[in-house]
Amino acid sequence: MKPYQQPPVFKIGRFRFDLQAITPVRLPVFSGAALRGAFGTVFRRLFCVDRIEGDCHSCLSRSGCGYALIFATPNNPDNKAFTKNTDLTRPFVLEIENGRYFFPEGASFQVRVTLVGRSIGYLPYFIIVFQELGRAGFGIKNAQGERGKYQVKRVCQILSGKERTIYVPERNTLSEVVPEEVPVPSEEPGASSSGEQRLKVTYITPCRVKYQGSLCAEIEFHILIRNALRRISQLYYFENNKQLVLNYKGLIQKAQTVRTVEKAFRWIDFERYSTRQHSRLKMGGVVGYACYTGQFADFLWILKLIEDFHLGKGVTFGFGKIKVEAGK
Repeated sequence: MKPYQQPPVFKIGRFRFDLQAITPVRLPVFSGAALRGAFGTVFRRLFCVDRIEGDCHSCLSRSGCGYALIFATPNNPDNKAFTKNTDLTRPFVLEIENGRYFFPEGASFQVRVTLVGRSIGYLPYFIIVFQELGRAGFGIKNAQGERGKYQVKRVCQILSGKERTIYVPERNTLSEVVPEEVPVPSEEPGASSSGEQRLKVTYITPCRVKYQGSLCAEIEFHILIRNALRRISQLYYFENNKQLVLNYKGLIQKAQTVRTVEKAFRWIDFERYSTRQHSRLKMGGVVGYACYTGQFADFLWILKLIEDFHLGKGVTFGFGKIKVEAGK
């Protein structure tokens, strides 16, 4: 009898930061990028070990630096699975409320933070940075050249659909965080069963993915799965320092049998300035939806994780958010 082996799991922490504007906060259309940029700048100022202006890759303290772990997630040189990657995919997602770009004095708004694996242990860093960012201000400057300021009212953890308050500034204590553990199926891709199912995937925020080196203006199902597996497998390596063992070839081959029966995509161009790279970066992507038909049993766990993890480039500021609906 083979010894029992614990199936691979992902540890996920979902948090909601409740904020209140002290002075009017004005945001650009792609508000997530403004938040991510300001958040990263403050994070580096507070927690960069050597306060260097250069790239994290040249820093001797990189392996022990909270900023580098979160924002320049280092790859292991011995990693045989991602030999072309100096960095791994980032283990967090920031989402600010969509569709609202102005918060008057006293208005409440929320930021959702998803942390994966080891990054959950850095939640106190995130709280400290959000508090400091609120004091410094972020967003579009007003006529006096000042950015909007806010205060953190509370932080909640969302676990299995339920929420609980884990931090309020008045008490200045952080309750224990219990991450949700999501197991990875160990079975091989199953044989196709009779009949087809229908699945609708809505690409809510710009999704910037590539296939064969080119950006995709439309997303076929196998392209969705390829990019999802890339993000999931790198996040697993980040947490466990070993490769996630899956039948990648079998999953992709099966994904290629899924057909697109309805679609509506449009490309949205976007440009952001990177203070770390000191340059403007093009970050456009597609939004819209696609309805797929085929056999989906082997892919539902992947899609469920990607609803949390997001897809493609720019996930840290909310890009690549999807919603999956069966039978649509």
